[in-house]
Amino acid sequence: MKLFLIYSQYNLMNLCIVGTGVVGKELSNLLHENRLQINWKNLVFFGSKKSTGQIIKYETESNQKIYTIRHLEKSDDFAEFDVALFCCSSALSRQYAQWAIKQNCFVIDNSSAFRLLQNYPLIIPEINGDLINTQTTKLVANPNCSTILLCMVLHPLNKLANIKQVIVSTYQAASGAGKYGMSELQKQTEESCTGDGTVKTTDFFGRQYIHNLFSHNSNIDGDSGYNEEELKMIFETDRIMGIPVCATCVRVPVFRSHCESVHIQFDKQVSLHDIRQSIQEFNGLKLQDDITNNQFPEPINTEKKWDIEVGRIRYDMIDPTFKTVTLFLSGDQLLKGAALNSYQILDLWGKKKRINIFV
Repeated sequence: MKLFLIYSQYNLMNLCIVGTGVVGKELSNLLHENRLQINWKNLVFFGSKKSTGQIIKYETESNQKIYTIRHLEKSDDFAEFDVALFCCSSALSRQYAQWAIKQNCFVIDNSSAFRLLQNYPLIIPEINGDLINTQTTKLVANPNCSTILLCMVLHPLNKLANIKQVIVSTYQAASGAGKYGMSELQKQTEESCTGDGTVKTTDFFGRQYIHNLFSHNSNIDGDSGYNEEELKMIFETDRIMGIPVCATCVRVPVFRSHCESVHIQFDKQVSLHDIRQSIQEFNGLKLQDDITNNQFPEPINTEKKWDIEVGRIRYDMIDPTFKTVTLFLSGDQLLKGAALNSYQILDLWGKKKRINIFV
């Protein structure tokens, strides 16, 4: 009976989400849809002073759940939780994550605050979920959205032959910039379709976004010439997979779902048939490579979908050794690129926690 009670304690988790932006809301949607059947008991939302007291409602066929957003300000706020899911800025994560850990609360952090620190595993469950140890791991970092999409495709291919290097160009949606980026794209779309079509709203990106492309709006490193988004992909992919990457990140006027053009050099020849088969068989990927009908990955088709679509798979024609392959992918930045990956980490941690009870 005692063993059953302990099991039940971890079978019904108390959770909190820190941050009520687009990622936090997407994560809460996943928890309430709960396709992975995570047995959580209570959920609390922590937000900014501006959002404190606001109501969040979820309605199901059987009941209605109502949450009042709380303001996070005391170190003992985490004592009541088993897991804290941080969906806020790096500065806030650095400030509050250690408080949560001291209160014996497991942390899953979506910011970039801990991604390159060796004490904290950088996790994509399908790739390196085995690094999570429920006895010693106190915080898990969620990789950058573009890094997750890239590594999900590289991982099964790296089993066919060693990947020597990757050149990737991203086509990143407004969702990666959060609600303000999405709102500005929406406003500019409306402005471009009314009156004389002049775009006036440029407060967030500082330029016209609709009908335009531009280098990712993160800061540029003066020494290397790479922007922060590119450096995240370079350093995080190296940490997760040990593969060297050269990245160019571009913002495109799409509301949701990123795309990436990926150039992969293997250490030996790999057949396109084996590549397609590996993609088809890997959980979380979907082969969309219909040459006859010119149907390939598109953000409009991956939006709100769990799977990453992969297509345009072909050899690099200037490499006579057939060791170089190029492909195109698209995946939902708010799902597998962020909230879904955290949801899967939570599921994996909960399962490992329950298994350890019986060891």
